[in-house]
Amino acid sequence: MAVQTRYHMNWPGTTDPYYLYNTSENNARKTLYGVTGIPYLKVDGVQTPSPTSYTAVRSAINSRRAIASPCTIRVSTSFMPTLPADTIYVTVEVTADQDMLAATNRLYVALIHRCHTTGILRWYQFRNMWPNTTGYSFTLNQDSTLVYTVACTTSTGWDLNDMRFIAFIQNSSTKEVLQSGFAEVTTIPLVINEFMAYNVSAVQDPAGDYDDWIEIFNTSDSDVNMLGKALTNQCADPDKWVFPDTIIPAGGHLVVWCDNELAEPGLHANFTLNQTIDTLVMYDNLATCYLQIDRKIYPAQSQDISLGRVCDGMPTWVQFTTPTPGTANSGCADSVQNLAALVEGNSLHLFWPPYHWATAYTIYRHDECPFEPTPGDSIGVTTDTSFVDTDILLTLPSASYRVTATP
Repeated sequence: MAVQTRYHMNWPGTTDPYYLYNTSENNARKTLYGVTGIPYLKVDGVQTPSPTSYTAVRSAINSRRAIASPCTIRVSTSFMPTLPADTIYVTVEVTADQDMLAATNRLYVALIHRCHTTGILRWYQFRNMWPNTTGYSFTLNQDSTLVYTVACTTSTGWDLNDMRFIAFIQNSSTKEVLQSGFAEVTTIPLVINEFMAYNVSAVQDPAGDYDDWIEIFNTSDSDVNMLGKALTNQCADPDKWVFPDTIIPAGGHLVVWCDNELAEPGLHANFTLNQTIDTLVMYDNLATCYLQIDRKIYPAQSQDISLGRVCDGMPTWVQFTTPTPGTANSGCADSVQNLAALVEGNSLHLFWPPYHWATAYTIYRHDECPFEPTPGDSIGVTTDTSFVDTDILLTLPSASYRVTATP
């Protein structure tokens, strides 16, 4: 499949809303390709067929498809309801099929917006690019994998059903695009949160067996019915195991045992997990054509050690020597960097997303160390307790924190 996006220019008029939305990054791509007039088309950054000739465009795309890429790209998104705006985490996994040691390798992640015209014709307009217009520089040895994550804060008026994230690798010298991929935005507030694929003596299922397991986490403040959704370790078989009528409460966890023992108490999938490299995928139901909700590709696993998100729903994955199936991941309480803050009047609300309803913490103005937070302030969180007002400050797990507002 060809991944396509449109960058907008400031001519013939200067009022194009898609150009004005992000003038600097649109102009950066114009400069990169030396665009002097529109319409203008580039295929993989190196071919320039006539944009009005279907035959020429198809020929250019087919010729590029015939060239082997040095890598594969997998793009996935996860939705995190937070305050004051929702966050979409985009994870890009680049696996090198051969050495990629050139200093000119650049990885880009872009948000594009789907627009419709008549019939089935559609195109995708450029919105934003990460990390910046010069891209993320990297090198990879053969068979190694780069995992790159960006966080996108949603804006008022966005229709997330019309959003798509693309990732592409481009040679900054020759401008050749070496590989690309994309993922639709899902607003289903579920993630694969933790799993164990090599359970020898760590965690028992309700029948007393030490079996593989997967934990699903509801990132929202509303219950989610899992009926019809599916888990699989084979992308070609999206409905390998389908959830029965099961509710995950707001901010709750659900454990699925992967042991092919369907008659045992609890939820048991009809497949087991590989101890070596494998892929876990969670899909929505048949009505959405099994839209991907979340995916995790994992390396070889260690005995009795789980792999999970350092804090529930967060993009960073770590190993846990003490697994926590069905409860909050043990990194949550101590992950200061994962704290989020919301300014409201003369107080600050701290929370680990998405716990902004259940376990929010509030720090009010301190008379001995006053601050006047306003919306838009940058919030710094440290373990300095010298100005903590212990009379009104709730005790946070493992430590107390001082919060300062910085202009």
